Amino acid sequence: MNFEVPCPCGHKFAVTAGDAGTEVRCSCGRPLVIPDLPVLRERYQRTEPDAPAARGDLDPVSTPRFAWMFVIACGIIPMLTVGGLIPTFLGVTGAVGCVAISRKEAWSVVSRVALCTCITGACWALFLAVYYPLLLLWLQPPPKPRPNPALHRTAIK
Repeated sequence: MNFEVPCPCGHKFAVTAGDAGTEVRCSCGRPLVIPDLPVLRERYQRTEPDAPAARGDLDPVSTPRFAWMFVIACGIIPMLTVGGLIPTFLGVTGAVGCVAISRKEAWSVVSRVALCTCITGACWALFLAVYYPLLLLWLQPPPKPRPNPALHRTAIK
């Protein structure tokens, strides 16, 4: 997302959300401090981004690198069960939720990572709550057959 920040001399700077809080020097020689992201969004006009439109991207906000760790952790859930409606739902919603949270640039990185950790942990907890008892039932040895006393009596007579 690009913004136009003006210098007192009239020159306008095209800055991105990543430039928030930095300082640039205008051609007139004045230092210009780029405001924080919430101030940029509130006060300054947005311009169309150049690079994403040239690449054909639909969303100019990129996904941070840390989000892919959570996407992979959620994506493993349906792979463990080789599909299935419940694990696929848990994995996909967890991954989409983590990507959506990680793209919120107004939040600190620590809070985004913490929330993605909670989402991924909740997906795994729900998965284990459903499938762990089923796994235990599947791994139990079959019960030993007990002799039927009624059949045993008829054979003796």
